[in-house]
Amino acid sequence: MDDEEPEGEADDAHKASVETSQISLLAGSGIRVAYTTHIRVQLGDDTLTALIDFDCRWQYMTGCA
Repeated sequence: MDDEEPEGEADDAHKASVETSQISLLAGSGIRVAYTTHIRVQLGDDTLTALIDFDCRWQYMTGCA
């Protein structure tokens, strides 16, 4: 009777998080921008994970033939 959870606390099992794990900008023979995002949604005991990877590269030549 007293061991029942009050209303509203059942939603605590449903959580969502977004994590940015990598942002890099490298210069040298080219410029590379990498952006990786992890999206995690937890529904009770099940966890759904999505990975979004955005990677752009710009290459340039330093000479003429």
